[in-house]
Amino acid sequence: MIDVRCGDCVDLLDTIPDGSVDLILTDPPYNISTKNNNRDRSNLSPIMRKNKAANYDFGSWDNMERQEFLDFTYEWFEKCANKLKRGGGNNIFFQQRRYFVPQLDRKRI
Repeated sequence: MIDVRCGDCVDLLDTIPDGSVDLILTDPPYNISTKNNNRDRSNLSPIMRKNKAANYDFGSWDNMERQEFLDFTYEWFEKCANKLKRGGGNNIFFQQRRYFVPQLDRKRI
């Protein structure tokens, strides 16, 4: 059975029994948004180069103070880990791998 849910993950995860999920696929905020921040892409590799600047103003949902972002990330990640069946997978589209993987390992999440 496939059960796709869309919404605020912190709220939705509370409605799912622990140890009941085979796979979680998520694309959480990267916390890279900054108001009126355009980045010049003309000096990048040909694949990444574009004629116009990239806009990194995604809105307030992706612009948190550092500690707020860390607390939010730990909260949803721990909730996801609790919902997975033994051997289940959590596929995350996430930019902060170098920082969070060691941190989550230290927290034993």
